[in-house]
Amino acid sequence: MGIVLAFTKTRMFVIFAIILAISCVHSCTPNENKATAERAVLDFHQQLISGQYHDIYAASDPEFRKAMSESDAAALFTAVNTKLGHPRNSDLKNWRVDLLVNGTFVTLVYQTEFAQAGAQEEFVWHIQDNRAILFRYNINSLALVK
Repeated sequence: MGIVLAFTKTRMFVIFAIILAISCVHSCTPNENKATAERAVLDFHQQLISGQYHDIYAASDPEFRKAMSESDAAALFTAVNTKLGHPRNSDLKNWRVDLLVNGTFVTLVYQTEFAQAGAQEEFVWHIQDNRAILFRYNINSLALVK
């Protein structure tokens, strides 16, 4: 009976250690995921400035492409470039890392100064293999509706 009890305790300890290790892998990397997403915002802005709308769309998450056609995305990006101008400065106001069943998602909210007006930008990035894939992009600016 003592051997069975010792085996059970050892087995429980191993299971606990595995669960702890798995949760640490997910919870120990929020800052790395945030940094990956922040670099993706810089790349997004460079592509936006260069008019590489097709490249932004083609590299986005399938959920992004399902929610918006390429022509609608290009129209949005064109309006941002035309009405707001090039981004000059972005101030990160809020961020969150969500570890979900369908993946890791990083939400970044910026107050961005463009050449002609300011806007609030919200990026949601799907992190896969240390890459940030655009899952959702929202921009709010009165200059876009004028």
